[in-house]
Amino acid sequence: GTLTKPAIGVLDLATGAASAVRDSSKSAHRAAPARVRCPRVIQGPGGTLPRYSQKEAVGQGWLYKINGRNYLELFVGFEQLTSDLMIVISSERVVVFGMIEGREKAVLTVGYTDLELARAVCQQDREMGGSFHLEIVMRSERREGLAAPPGIQRPQVRCDSQLVAESVSHTINYAKSQWEESRLTLPSEEEVE
Repeated sequence: GTLTKPAIGVLDLATGAASAVRDSSKSAHRAAPARVRCPRVIQGPGGTLPRYSQKEAVGQGWLYKINGRNYLELFVGFEQLTSDLMIVISSERVVVFGMIEGREKAVLTVGYTDLELARAVCQQDREMGGSFHLEIVMRSERREGLAAPPGIQRPQVRCDSQLVAESVSHTINYAKSQWEESRLTLPSEEEVE
């Protein structure tokens, strides 16, 4: 009796502790902890893991919201153009959008097959001074006749500063060149099989 009673007491303690841990892990009202920051961008230029950037994480969130969570379309860049316009640059396209009635609304979407180039443009105005725009040069639909050259469109989007317009145009042109390079790359033997 002197040895069995303490041993049974220790086993009862261990069983009770294990039951308490099990019951606390099954609790239905236990919620996951709140997210502290947006998920990081996992593929930067050249396929490297970039350091965390709140702006890029927010931009990637917008991209996945716009494209319906298509994770094959990779995030390249994001910028706030004006107080009501933003731009997301991905591995497949460029989307200029704004918030209308609490929802994102695309103002301009250009795939890289139609995009020629992007550039910053400064327009001088006597009353307001200079205004800065992002000009996206793109091919438009073919006109009648097969011999007719494709038309060129040059939509312009206003930017808050020259620095924003130049930075975004550089990012768009970089993404376009990466897209062309990937399109012209031969698939590896593993991808062919």
